Amino acid sequence: MAVNCGIELPYDIWDEIIFFIENRDDLVELCLVNSTIGRIATTRLYRKVSFDHLSPLHNLHRSISRRPLLAQQVVAMSVNLDGLLCRVVPPSAICAGMRLLFHLLHKLVNMKEFTLVWNAQGHVYFESLEQCFSRSLGQLQQPLSRLTLHGIPAIHALRTQVALVELELRYEWMQTSHNFDDVPAEAIRYLRRLTCDLPGAATLGKGRALEAFHLHRQYRHAIIPEQLPECLQHLQFSASSMRMAEFDIQKLAPDTIGLISRALPDLVDLILTTSNDDTVLQMILPGHISEVTSGFRGFRRLECVEVHFPAFRLTGTVQLSEALKQLSLACRSLHTFTAAIEFLEDSDVLPVYVFSKSEHSFEPGESRVEWGGRRKIYDRTEHLECTMIPELMGFTRAGDLLYEGYDGQLGDIDSTCHLM
Repeated sequence: MAVNCGIELPYDIWDEIIFFIENRDDLVELCLVNSTIGRIATTRLYRKVSFDHLSPLHNLHRSISRRPLLAQQVVAMSVNLDGLLCRVVPPSAICAGMRLLFHLLHKLVNMKEFTLVWNAQGHVYFESLEQCFSRSLGQLQQPLSRLTLHGIPAIHALRTQVALVELELRYEWMQTSHNFDDVPAEAIRYLRRLTCDLPGAATLGKGRALEAFHLHRQYRHAIIPEQLPECLQHLQFSASSMRMAEFDIQKLAPDTIGLISRALPDLVDLILTTSNDDTVLQMILPGHISEVTSGFRGFRRLECVEVHFPAFRLTGTVQLSEALKQLSLACRSLHTFTAAIEFLEDSDVLPVYVFSKSEHSFEPGESRVEWGGRRKIYDRTEHLECTMIPELMGFTRAGDLLYEGYDGQLGDIDSTCHLM
């Protein structure tokens, strides 16, 4: 990156410019430009640090030991130790690396976000290291506001956290049982957003002012319908009205909406994902639409519904906009319905259909509700992350918006799914 040092700009302007630079190599080069730009770039460079093995921890520890002020710049740290399982690393080296990590955590006085990924259940030192890790989190100089644990049992760690606002727990194929009821009421009392792949984690919402709950099973199978009522039972005892909920359910049924609306009537955003290819649009066929409509009637504030489902063929044409007219009469606040075809076979694209409600007034006191749809198509990314696409609220393999070259494929999708 070339920087003209002759350009004289106020410090605040340089700060705003460098804020948008994410490439670490560019930030390293900027550190060498001059003292002003170097100071800003250094702050940006150390704000978020991440490691996928233990050796770089030594470099960070050495840098912080030489320049203690650098420790104040670190706000977020991410450590992924899954790579250790693919290498021949002596247990003693792993223990030494973890001790260094624990020592480093105590020096990061302003760290607010921490992520640890280590799916190493069965490792010879796994249990003792997990307990040491939990104690280290409890001894941080500043309480964490966001914690992400992949593969690490969370019970001990959560007991030490009093200021967590966001929590993400993922266990993939880990078979260890997790009794989240053991987390005391005074722990994580400020929790507002919970993302997990275990239905039992919903019990963490009881007595806490949870605003958003995401049950998204990235690697596990979706929950079976019989698990949903127990999950909802925990969530309805949240200390405040939840605004957003996401459920990854193996099979949607006509009464699914009713179960959710009875437990969480004040939802504003609802996200449903299923990989079953015969349950989504079947719900709005004439034989089931009345039960689905009754379920929507239980929502008081619902505005947006997002559904992720696979492509499939129906025996008859379904006009989703017609079904939405009935749903909007049952739930007056509903104004947006988004359908994302997540599991389209042999395709590298993600079609997204967005239906929006509009009301047309005629005579005084008379109005007619109409739903208009538009379609967009995105490329698919390799990793499952929370999307930044305005039409989608939840998790999806969505990348950049595509404009050209997919007309034929879009036509096939339309004829298959009968959405428009």
